[in-house]
Formats: sequence, structure tokens, C-alpha cells
Amino acid sequence: MNRPDEALEILKKDAAIAPEDTEIELALGAVFCHRKEFAEAIPHYEKFLSERPGEIDGLLGISECYYQLGYTDSAMIGYDHILKVDPENRQARNRINELRSQPVAT
Repeated sequence: MNRPDEALEILKKDAAIAPEDTEIELALGAVFCHRKEFAEAIPHYEKFLSERPGEIDGLLGISECYYQLGYTDSAMIGYDHILKVDPENRQARNRINELRSQPVAT
């Protein structure tokens, strides 16, 4: 991951060759997140999750994108879903605690 631009180009080519490979979509989402291009990552996580809805990596990725973009309600839904699948997930629990401690806008 020290060369995200190169990884992105390779993954895009792989996705064109094997569009049914959802693991490529997960990897694309992760690279876009690494580049802090959260809006660009979301469609890749969505495609991955459409085939594998309970996968923690995809759920964490898309939830984090929503969190970083300021869509706290969507992020909270994602983190809550993660805890239903994996009640011990610290990353999701920490984010939920963080979101709950934020002041409510009036």
C-alpha cells in the first residue's frame, strides 16, 4: 500500500477483466479510503456488500467512508450492523461511542 496510485491502476484493470470478483471491489474501496477519496470508495464497497452483505471488512470500510464524509446517521447504521455480526468489534464500538459523545447540532 505504499504505492496506492499503482495499486489503483492494477485493480481497475483487474476489475475490468473479472467484474464478478467482489474481492477486487473490496480492495478498490480500501485503496480509495487510503487515498482519502471516501466518496469514490463507497460504490466499490456497495458492490462488494451486495454479494457479501455480512462481511466485516466491507461493512467497516463503507461505515468509515460515511463517517469521514460526515454522514453520521449512515455511519452509525453501519457500525450497529457490524456489532450485530461481531459484538466484540472494537473499531465499531469505539466509533459508536465517539458518535454518541458528539454534541447534537441544533
